[in-house]
Amino acid sequence: MRYSIDFKSNSDYLIVKIEDEIDLESFKAFAIDVSGALKKHHYSKVLYDLLSSSLKLNIVEIDEVPELLSQLGIDPSIKRAMVVSDDFKKYNFFQTTSHNKRLNVKIFKNYSEAKKWLLNDEQPASLDFPPTEISKTE
Repeated sequence: MRYSIDFKSNSDYLIVKIEDEIDLESFKAFAIDVSGALKKHHYSKVLYDLLSSSLKLNIVEIDEVPELLSQLGIDPSIKRAMVVSDDFKKYNFFQTTSHNKRLNVKIFKNYSEAKKWLLNDEQPASLDFPPTEISKTE
């Protein structure tokens, strides 16, 4: 799984782009990196670009992700907008599971709606992909 994490100084949120297949083992390493970035840079919002990825988690694994995030020390109040193109049914299940476990997650099919929700109707910062700060390929 390839991903990048962008820390734009003029942005109110962290921008994360994931490419390729998302499986549970890759997700764990990825979540640790995102957790570290959130803490280091004091972000409380994340925009996930998942348009070039596919979710290879089964329903049981998806149900475990919120608990895994908690175990990794990711603050449940972090606001997460996820822009997805497919696997909408699985992502919708993740959103529901996350809400049941008090995580602030919402899925979207486009950037404008995701940024509007993430920023509570504030003027969104521009997106410049690919992000340049951290890139990792497994």
